[in-house]
Amino acid sequence: MSPEKTVVLGPIIVFFGIFALLIFLFLRLVIRLVIKGRASSWQGELVNKFHNVGEDDDGRSVDYYTLVFKIEEGKTIKVGTSKLIWETYSIGDRAIKKPGTFRPEKIS
Repeated sequence: MSPEKTVVLGPIIVFFGIFALLIFLFLRLVIRLVIKGRASSWQGELVNKFHNVGEDDDGRSVDYYTLVFKIEEGKTIKVGTSKLIWETYSIGDRAIKKPGTFRPEKIS
């Protein structure tokens, strides 16, 4: 390759190499988080539920529904959910999150 091409193409190749590496690392992180979330399992009691209203980039209001469970290990876990599922839970309800699933299911 001629020196002129090296001067022009060298930085471009380095830039795209670094960009590709960043994309690869980001995708790897996302995949690891999904696998970890699906593999987790716990059983707990609903101690709080709340509804927040936020705003998206266009200025429209967005509703966020969250369930807070206290699990047997003493930790609390927040689970974002839809309005339909949020409405079916009451404080004190018990739920179990089985391995291989993303959401807990109500058991009482």
